Amino acid sequence: MGTSNNSIRHCKFDQQSPENKEILKQVQNDGNICRSVLMIKIAKLVSIIFHPVFITLYCAVIFIINPKNSAFYSSLEKVIFFGIIILFTLIIPCLIMLYKYKQGKISDITLTNRSERTPIYLLSIASSLICAYFLLILVNAYIFVLFMIFALFSVATITFINLKWKISIHSCGMGILTGFTLFFAVYFYQNPVYWFCSVVFLSGLVMTCRCILGVHSVWQVTAGYFVGLIFTAAPIIILLLNEILKENY
Repeated sequence: MGTSNNSIRHCKFDQQSPENKEILKQVQNDGNICRSVLMIKIAKLVSIIFHPVFITLYCAVIFIINPKNSAFYSSLEKVIFFGIIILFTLIIPCLIMLYKYKQGKISDITLTNRSERTPIYLLSIASSLICAYFLLILVNAYIFVLFMIFALFSVATITFINLKWKISIHSCGMGILTGFTLFFAVYFYQNPVYWFCSVVFLSGLVMTCRCILGVHSVWQVTAGYFVGLIFTAAPIIILLLNEILKENY
């Protein structure tokens, strides 16, 4: 009986036998495949959550939740503010992409093909300019519009670079979001460390996910991020110069 039990245990755990080695290797490969599939699913989810069409909306939420702005704008003005942003920076660009996809002008909604991106980018810029105009005349959100104009300069730069080199618009969007948090903190005299660290972490996550999906290289995501950040740093410099001039004159 003891010999039988030892044989059973030996059969169950004999890693040296060729058959069991092959089984263990297959199990390990299956585990690696499962982890890779899970990683790709997470990367796709992160890419959707931080898709460039959502960035203006995220900036708008940060802008409005500030107590000064929350008290300054009425409930109706807040509804108009978000309504304009959702219509012109989210709904219209998505409808444009869906229409062109149905017409066969783009191969996929994520715009994997570099040559298909330029018309979408240009139409999105035009829609965002209309958005900025209505925000200015209907809600008088001139500070937000100022930042928005510089953000559009970064998208225009991405559009131009994209003609020759595939650069990441996702990373550009995260650079814009990073720049906005700094702008927001400087304008409202708040400590930027918490906001900045949070957004930089999210930016790194998004950039890593774009590389995991194989749609961009490290250089492409890095370049996209700094294009967005550099342009959106301009309003911060303007504000700081304005403060210096106020103190001296």
